[in-house]
Amino acid sequence: MRFNSTELFKDTVNRYAAVSRYSIRWTKSYKMQKLATKCKKGCPWYVYASWSGDKTCFVVKSVKPTHHCNRQDFENRQCRPKWLAREFMMQYKLDPNWPKKALAKAVMEKFGVRLESWACYRVKREAHRPLHGSLQHHYMKVGSYLKELLKNDPDTLVEVATVNPENEGEPPVFQRRYMSLSGLRKGFLNGCRPVLCVDGCFLKTFLRGQLLVAVARDGNNQMFPVSWAVVESEDNDSWHWFLFNLKKDLNGFEAEAVATLFPNVEHRLCARHPFSNWTKKHKGPGFKNAFYKVVKATNMSAYEIALQELRVLSQDAATDLVNEQPKRFCRAFFRTFNKCELVVNNLA
Repeated sequence: MRFNSTELFKDTVNRYAAVSRYSIRWTKSYKMQKLATKCKKGCPWYVYASWSGDKTCFVVKSVKPTHHCNRQDFENRQCRPKWLAREFMMQYKLDPNWPKKALAKAVMEKFGVRLESWACYRVKREAHRPLHGSLQHHYMKVGSYLKELLKNDPDTLVEVATVNPENEGEPPVFQRRYMSLSGLRKGFLNGCRPVLCVDGCFLKTFLRGQLLVAVARDGNNQMFPVSWAVVESEDNDSWHWFLFNLKKDLNGFEAEAVATLFPNVEHRLCARHPFSNWTKKHKGPGFKNAFYKVVKATNMSAYEIALQELRVLSQDAATDLVNEQPKRFCRAFFRTFNKCELVVNNLA
């Protein structure tokens, strides 16, 4: 039996071992010119092959095809992440987000091997590397991408923060990036309501991280993105960095809206957050409707009437709602300048 390369020979033997559910070991490798593999101790199964210069191929010289050992159940030395990634490469081409449960089921049905969750993620990472490149390769393109972006739109604001590596000579490590396109910035200042909704969400990548965004409302009450940032985590430091760049970005334009928006900015809360804290103590029929009736009251008279109805339902519930600082999420206390009655932050 002949093979064009050592890689093809090893891959063929590994496939045989995985399909037949035997765990084998490679025992000889002299500059990839001689290769031998055998099964468990006491099992006579053996394969030996070497490179033939005359025939310019890898030739199997000796084979003992009989196994005297038991088949492996749920484990196999050959079913490693890189090998499994090559086996299911076509599936990942068709569906890059192929679920880990589907992968584990396919491996169990085909090779009788049980994969843990961490092993499924490693297989996915190894499969995505030849398809989409490594994450390090992608992040190396950030500089050229931003350079090209600023070349075509010089008014775009981009801020990149990096961390110096521990070892000298290595490139800096990406930490954060803030971006605001000039067209979106001008559109917000000239055609949107003076209100910004800021929020964050998880990035579902191998490196995790958070996406912080600032979204406005246009004249039709539709979403209008203003700026966004990719940060390592959602904490006070990253939020301070994001809002600092946002304010610097908007203050760069001579617009009356900026001067009005920032000196005495009105800080609202999404009503869902106080409600989630409040409802831990006060559960039952009618509490949710009573809470949002107070929140959505448009003037002080309607607010007091709704609050009194809540007191009838539960005095403690009304007291706890007042302690949640209703001025920050109830419509009755909102300023009328920005013409926005939003009580939940479902935009950003």
